[in-house]
Amino acid sequence: MKNNKGKEVIVQNGKTLTKFDAVVEIAEKLHQSGLFTHLKNSGQAVAVVEYGRELGVPPMQSLQMMAVIKGKIAMQSQLMLALVKRQGCDVVIKIQTAEKCIIDFQRDGVSHEVMFTFQEAKNLQLTYKDNWKNQPANMNFWRVVSKAIRYYAADLILAPYSIEEATEGEHLTVEDLKEQDDRQQTEVVEESEETPTAGDIIKGGTKPEEEKPKKETKKTSPPKNKLKPPIAPKKTEKLKDNPECKKFAKLYIKVYCKDKRIDISKITTNEKEVITNMGIKRFKRSSKKAIEAFYSEAEEMLGKDSK
Repeated sequence: MKNNKGKEVIVQNGKTLTKFDAVVEIAEKLHQSGLFTHLKNSGQAVAVVEYGRELGVPPMQSLQMMAVIKGKIAMQSQLMLALVKRQGCDVVIKIQTAEKCIIDFQRDGVSHEVMFTFQEAKNLQLTYKDNWKNQPANMNFWRVVSKAIRYYAADLILAPYSIEEATEGEHLTVEDLKEQDDRQQTEVVEESEETPTAGDIIKGGTKPEEEKPKKETKKTSPPKNKLKPPIAPKKTEKLKDNPECKKFAKLYIKVYCKDKRIDISKITTNEKEVITNMGIKRFKRSSKKAIEAFYSEAEEMLGKDSK
């Protein structure tokens, strides 16, 4: 129905709401349920529900299959495919292997052959990610689907990125994002017990603080106007003399900067020290098999720079 100003309104529990007011109320209440922890706040939930409404997707489905990544709304590839199929498109798989996937994307009686290969993923530096290592054929399929939709049906879904594309192959679904958030929260707690994270220093510009002395030791105050580099635990200091640990920590810096897209030549001495300590701690708690896997992953990620 319309109000006296000609706007579409909804009457709910005796209240007259505009369509957007109704979206806000639904999104905020659903976000409060705690089911959608991949959305950081109720504002993101409202944006996702409103975007879903524009595409004809119900609120619960929108919240379950969409996310806000790097300031943009992304959706699971499964939802992208469902939306275009609902509007008459279809996908026929011709070849699906770990090396490549070829499909016929059909719309309005016209068939378009689209292909995505593992080599393309390698050129995009995606193949060192776990999803590409463990299920390459599946990843090839969802990549070629999103590629075809963006080429031939962008107008049907307003051309968003898939979650897989937005996270550069790291995640496929909203559930993957939730698991990542849980892991990051655990790591932050562990890191905060010993040294500040490099991310705090590099992104936020905060300087590392000196480790606080324990109660049984005498309190000392640092000289005025001087900041000491982060102090690692005694066990970590001993590990610095281990040649294998030195090698691991040096490579860890390169991998960290590559993954975070940081120019390694521009990091400060303090920042380098913090990242080194993070690498040493990882070396300390890693098994021999895990260390070998790290070297293998680093070589694939960095190529000649891993030497």
